[in-house]
Amino acid sequence: MTTQVGPSPSPYGDSDVGTIIGCVMIAFAIFLCIASQFKKYFLRHSKSMVKSARSRFASRPRQSVFSIDTRGSKLDHYSPDRIALRFLHDAFYCYLMNKGDSREHLQRIMSMLHFSEQQMQDVAKKLWPARRRPVLSTFEWLKSCGSTQMGISWNFVTSVAENLFSSFASYLAFGGIETSFPMGLKLMATKSAKGKNMASTAPAAEEENLYPIAVLIDELRNEDVQLRLNSIRKLSTIALALGVERTRNELIQFLTDTIYDEDEVLLALADQLGSFTPLVGGSEHVHVLLPPLENLATVEETVVRDKAVESLKKIADKHSTSALEEYFIPMVVRLAKGDWFTSRTSACGLFSVAYPRANPGTKNELKGLFRVLCRDDTPMVRRAAASKLGEFAKVFENDALKDDIFPMFSDLAQDEQDSVRLLSVEAGIAIASILNDGVRMDLIKPLLINLIEDKSWRVRYMVAEKLTELQTAVGPEIALNDLVPAFNALLKDVEGEVRGIAAARITSFCEGLPAAGREKAILTHIIPVVKDLITDPNQHVKVALASVVMGLSPLLGKELTVEHLLPIYLSLLRDETAEVRLNIISSLEKVNDVIGVNQLTQSLLPAIVDLAEDGKWRVRLAIVEYMPLLAQQLGQDFFDEKLLPLCMAWLTDHVYAIREAATVILKQLVEKFGQEWAVKKVMPKVAELAKDSNYLHRMTCLFCFNTLSGALGKDHTLKEIFPIVSQMSEDHVPNVRFNAAKSLLHIGKVLDNQTLNSELKPLLSKMAEDSEFDVRFYAEETRLALGLAA
Repeated sequence: MTTQVGPSPSPYGDSDVGTIIGCVMIAFAIFLCIASQFKKYFLRHSKSMVKSARSRFASRPRQSVFSIDTRGSKLDHYSPDRIALRFLHDAFYCYLMNKGDSREHLQRIMSMLHFSEQQMQDVAKKLWPARRRPVLSTFEWLKSCGSTQMGISWNFVTSVAENLFSSFASYLAFGGIETSFPMGLKLMATKSAKGKNMASTAPAAEEENLYPIAVLIDELRNEDVQLRLNSIRKLSTIALALGVERTRNELIQFLTDTIYDEDEVLLALADQLGSFTPLVGGSEHVHVLLPPLENLATVEETVVRDKAVESLKKIADKHSTSALEEYFIPMVVRLAKGDWFTSRTSACGLFSVAYPRANPGTKNELKGLFRVLCRDDTPMVRRAAASKLGEFAKVFENDALKDDIFPMFSDLAQDEQDSVRLLSVEAGIAIASILNDGVRMDLIKPLLINLIEDKSWRVRYMVAEKLTELQTAVGPEIALNDLVPAFNALLKDVEGEVRGIAAARITSFCEGLPAAGREKAILTHIIPVVKDLITDPNQHVKVALASVVMGLSPLLGKELTVEHLLPIYLSLLRDETAEVRLNIISSLEKVNDVIGVNQLTQSLLPAIVDLAEDGKWRVRLAIVEYMPLLAQQLGQDFFDEKLLPLCMAWLTDHVYAIREAATVILKQLVEKFGQEWAVKKVMPKVAELAKDSNYLHRMTCLFCFNTLSGALGKDHTLKEIFPIVSQMSEDHVPNVRFNAAKSLLHIGKVLDNQTLNSELKPLLSKMAEDSEFDVRFYAEETRLALGLAA
């Protein structure tokens, strides 16, 4: 018998061991996959559970603070009990956490309550479970089980609360826990502390008036932006409740410290402070509004700064001359010399209100400061100076304009930044309107001409946009001799945006020219350029031109219009851009008054037909809406022959908006041409739609009857419309039948009671028994509306 030496052989072969290890690894991998999927499922499921719980909680009716009953009465949101219990809770909590000088506060409480040190520690420890609860939850805890756990009765807690509240004002004066008591609670406490106890001595009416005010004040510090915004918008109500003295001493100081709020809140605050003068005690104390507004004028958000400047300008007039010198002008100087550009940009808008009432020495200082701002290193400041230079110039003395204002304008008009130069255009217009003709001709005109020819298209665009204002400011002589060639150059500008805005000003510019040289200037300088513009590659230029060029007809008269303008109009009517053609058609009345309809009809019709059949439904809709105007201008005969077929074709357009608009214009045409015309020309074609195979067209027939019944009157409605609607009430399509029921309501409004009962009532009664619910519903609705219910 042989003995085996070495390890015992495995009951499994070597290959079996490898297989087992592989199986274990595969099982482990499967386990990991399952665990991963379970984790994902658990996370998804837990999130859905949380969302579900949140939604259930949100849908639960929440307990109001007014629903907690104490000693047979309701605990108000700012009642003495609530305020004092909040005070008690926070005081004990601070004591337990050993915060700050809470020991000193608690010593005072102990003396009021006759508590020993040990009793104070016991009560504080008993209150520990409620330390993280909100105030309302603390009340509930105190009432339900807290009193028992503390070893004291609920009546004892409320009596302690009353004692604390009676000493609340003195506690605040002593230096209470500031963060625990918002300004609204202070308002309540200090006003009620004038008596022994607010709950027993203050009139109920006074309490009711103070509660909403306290809520508003507390919302000024609320974390919710919308609540703060709502409170800011009611700031005048808070100020009225506080009184002028407390508003000056407390509220304004609080508002001065809130400039780091959201921009929307700051904007509302800047707007409110502009009308705060009566609320701080009138003109004598208006200067207290300057600090918060000065802070708001330095924030980064532009709209907030602009609103702050607007409010500062509003209250500047409320300052006396001495107050202006003492408070307002130093503020302007501070802003103008501020380190950050925001303050300097805001200062630019305040010079116009500070300068007129300043003494001569201060005026020189203000002029020097504004000159420095015009040369500021920051483009944003120079832009602000350029935008405000015009209004600053209007308050200058006339003899100082040439020496002081003109150098500032010259610097801005030649600034290296085109954003500054374009804003100087308005300043130049304002200055030119103030200067006399001699100075205007010598100094301002060259700079304005340079701006018209500026290398930046944005500057030239601004000049073209303000051209009519510039024309008025410089006077008729400069306008005729210098601005006409400059305007000609703008119409030929290389930039399409400049040509477009200049083209839109053609009529207004020509109307502003002196009558003596107007006709010659138009024929020499304007008409040749307009002929080039009608083939401009930029369609926006042609659209702008088509919207105003018809206005030149009254300026030139019939003969010159036919000779020079009519070819332009006809060319634009054939333009491939639909908007161009529409703009011409919409202005035909101006030409019709000058040359008459005969000159227009031959070329007008092809353009109208093209628009009526345009592939874009919005273009077709536009020409539909212009049809009553064309009918008025072209007359009934021309309309019946050429345009009425188009109107009838629109009733079967594949776009519902076109069909609806066509039914509306039919009523306008009937009101224009009369009932007999409608019966003869319109009704036969509309009646044909009632037999159309397309149910949408049959419904359009009913829509036409809805609009025409009021215009045709009782007799024609009963004779022409009612029989067709009666037949359609039996249509095999339910949509047609219930629309027939709707149409009967329009028909019934123009019929008398006898006809309603004899004709409509039986038909509606029959429809009220229809197999379709919608038909029965609208039939019953019509019966009720017409008073025909059984």
